[in-house]
Amino acid sequence: MLWNQVFFGIFMALLIFTTILIKQPLGMHFAVDIAYLQGEPRDKTQSLYRQPEFYKYFVWLTGLFAFRSLFQAGLKSYLLMEYGAKKYDFILFSMKISGWIFGGLITAGFVFISLKIYNYHEKNKGPEGSDSPIQTEPKI
Repeated sequence: MLWNQVFFGIFMALLIFTTILIKQPLGMHFAVDIAYLQGEPRDKTQSLYRQPEFYKYFVWLTGLFAFRSLFQAGLKSYLLMEYGAKKYDFILFSMKISGWIFGGLITAGFVFISLKIYNYHEKNKGPEGSDSPIQTEPKI
């Protein structure tokens, strides 16, 4: 039963990596959905995120998603082989810590990409304001 999580983690890593291969990185779609929830048009946001200067960051971010799944599957399999079910509390603790670390890295990745997009909008803003339908200031 414990090994099912290892196999599922490997499957998820392969599935996430496949989204990179078919040029539909999962991280980009998450960011498009977040922008849509903030009121931005989905099609214009997606075309902006597909520009080469941003797309490469979304590919790396999606690669981090896949690496997280693969790393945690490998860590759990190693700990299961080393300690077995008798030290399952230590295995859970180790998995929780690695999840927090990867969660922080993924959050930092989204913040980094958001800053790149914000700087792009600030740089391309004309004297009479931005012609882009994507807003850089929050709506009040």
